[in-house]
Amino acid sequence: MVSPCGGGGIRTVVETLIASSLFQKGEWEWRWVCSHIEAPLWQRLQTAFMAYLEIFVLLLLPGPVLLHLHASAHGSFFRKSILIWMARCLHRPIILHMHSSSFRSFYEAIPSWIRAYVRLTMNQSTQVIALSEGWARYYQSITQSPIEVIPNFLLDSYHQDPFSASGDQILFLGRYGSRKGIYDLIEAVGSLVKTFPSLHLNCAGDGEIALVREMIRLRGLERHITVNGWLEGSEKQVLFRSSSIFVLPSHAEGLPMALLEAMAQGLAIVASKVGGIPEVIDDAVTGLLVPASDITALKTAMARLLEDPDLRRRLGRSARDCFLAHYSERAVVTKFQVLYRRLLLDDQSFRA
Repeated sequence: MVSPCGGGGIRTVVETLIASSLFQKGEWEWRWVCSHIEAPLWQRLQTAFMAYLEIFVLLLLPGPVLLHLHASAHGSFFRKSILIWMARCLHRPIILHMHSSSFRSFYEAIPSWIRAYVRLTMNQSTQVIALSEGWARYYQSITQSPIEVIPNFLLDSYHQDPFSASGDQILFLGRYGSRKGIYDLIEAVGSLVKTFPSLHLNCAGDGEIALVREMIRLRGLERHITVNGWLEGSEKQVLFRSSSIFVLPSHAEGLPMALLEAMAQGLAIVASKVGGIPEVIDDAVTGLLVPASDITALKTAMARLLEDPDLRRRLGRSARDCFLAHYSERAVVTKFQVLYRRLLLDDQSFRA
């Protein structure tokens, strides 16, 4: 299992997968290798080199060995491409697990000869995993490798009975920056506090924390918005349990873990119609969907939930039911079990 370290959605996905029944039953021997850290260049290079060396040795082990790569766009893809070619040369099966929210824009912006390299590299994968049907259709347009849709999920031990917090408590989780729409959300809150003076937005994440705090200060919203750093475990649970509305106005997405966490907790959701989100959130049934970058639509949707407690409760219950049926551990882990068994035990075509 190869992925970056540090905070972020991919790390959360990998930690969830490793802690699930897939690996806790003892059927598989596994190793998690960190291929990238947020650090000075020399440390990033050292981390990558040590990862390549460790993986090369592991691929030489006798018996079936499967390389499960968690990749995004830009540098993440190119770092993983080296490992794809390494495993291909050693006739080992490869799962390319795509998490990127911006792979389409990345692919369309690079020169044609680099696009050819991306296509050729993806074609070496034994299996590509997409997070949604929409992303699967897109990847199918650029690779001949088989693609399977396996969504992100949460551990069965994670979700609890929904807790009804005060209706004016809103939550945002994600990397601070334009892609997650945090600046749009601050603008929306700035307008809504005139009508809902007790409104309070709690935020948690990493990224452009200083810029976010400066924007809040300039708009005089310090009393209405709290900015936290990256939170995990009980600290994050406190935020969920004290909130009734979850807002994620992203400009681009794969399938955000924070959205699934909010569904599991029974929060009423407002989210953008981007990436895999519309396949998870049924508008006006399990949440409210708004166009990306549309601050007016965002304010309208938030206002509906702030002034209608029955709507909040109905959407929250429906979101939780949807989560349990499709994005819980028991609903998703079986797909990985079947895939691993097929690649490692049944399909011997990778043997030279």
